[in-house]
Amino acid sequence: MNPIKNMWIEVKRTVQETWPVLLPRNGNELSTFTSDMWDEVASSQHYVRSLVESMTRMKAQGFWASY
Repeated sequence: MNPIKNMWIEVKRTVQETWPVLLPRNGNELSTFTSDMWDEVASSQHYVRSLVESMTRMKAQGFWASY
């Protein structure tokens, strides 16, 4: 599993839940909105903790080779 991919999935879910009434008018507004959503997800201690724990479980189950 790729933790960044999982973060983007959560950001997408957050965007869909909180999409503003007024759509972004340009790329800068879209970039700012997306960045704000990324920060919101990244600041969620519960989500980040569950993401780290899932990576730890996967390693323990042998999904990743030890180097």
